[in-house]
Amino acid sequence: MSELLGGAFRRRSMFLADATVDVLRNSDAGTSEDFVGWPMLVEIEATEEATNMSIRNMATEILTAMWSCGTPAIASCSFEDELPWRGGMDRL
Repeated sequence: MSELLGGAFRRRSMFLADATVDVLRNSDAGTSEDFVGWPMLVEIEATEEATNMSIRNMATEILTAMWSCGTPAIASCSFEDELPWRGGMDRL
């Protein structure tokens, strides 16, 4: 993800101009067979300077990169319908 977004992680966070990207262990891992129980979360927190388009583009890049390497991923956000495959729901 560092190479994809052009940043470096400090522990679990990458600080970019438009957002902070956190990769976290899901505390609900294993509690459900759907994406709510998957082991990892990637959170994108937009900065005040970020545009909606830049955050959508970042989410799209992360999702498509994960799908390309065989990692299942679903977006849960207010704009998931604007992402490829409705944020991944149409891929399930």
